[in-house]
Amino acid sequence: MNDHPADNEISNFNEDGFLVVRALFSRKEAGRILDTALKDELLENAAYSRTDKSGKATMMSVWDELSDDIYSITMRSRRVTNIVKALIGNEICHYNSKLNAKAANVGGSWEWHQDYGYAYDYGVLEPSMATCFLSLDPSTRANGCIEMMQGSHKLGRIDHSFVGKQYCADPDRVKIVEQRLTVVPCELEPGDAVFFHCNTLHRSGPNLSDKRRWALITVFNSIDNLPFKNGPHSGLHPVNTVGDDSILSGKFGGSSSTKDFQKRAYNPAKI
Repeated sequence: MNDHPADNEISNFNEDGFLVVRALFSRKEAGRILDTALKDELLENAAYSRTDKSGKATMMSVWDELSDDIYSITMRSRRVTNIVKALIGNEICHYNSKLNAKAANVGGSWEWHQDYGYAYDYGVLEPSMATCFLSLDPSTRANGCIEMMQGSHKLGRIDHSFVGKQYCADPDRVKIVEQRLTVVPCELEPGDAVFFHCNTLHRSGPNLSDKRRWALITVFNSIDNLPFKNGPHSGLHPVNTVGDDSILSGKFGGSSSTKDFQKRAYNPAKI
């Protein structure tokens, strides 16, 4: 794929609720992003955990503004923004980004959920959103790759509630849906990405391997779909597109002292 999806790719996204793009970034580019993240003390210090039902934890650092660090530059690149615009069908803004880290042997799972299950409670009116999940490590079933429930975005928003410390789609409804729809594990190489609709049910298993699984994830929103109330990820966060050569230019590094990270995991029930 070039940085504009073909008509059949958009059709596949509309039918399946997700689109896998191989080698969206080169291995060298993914390696540059990962090396920066591994050395980024500010990113590490901003991380908090979410535990699954077994007590295994996934670490994440979350932010709302796209700045000039290498993580923001990645998601501001033309190859990402042009694809998201075509999939959403409108101009876009940034909703939030996170560095998601599953450590070897102890990284936790994520239960079935929709990104709009969170955004709805935070005041986003329409499911006019899409997520880009960029793999920085080899992502396999063994180390907890992301899985998509094919066509589940057509079900609309499903009620979410807490299961342990995770905000998940209604487990009783999901059990029925799992019997009817196909679950697709998205095994990815560094630089591969999967774009998915905000109502697509997705999950990931625990990391039971001796291989780390890190990913950079950004949720984009339609420009005319801003949250109507103050809270996490509210306000307008522009996406100022940059050229595709930016990552390897050497101009952009890790987090700055002015980067505003989300300090904790929000509870949608209390917003």
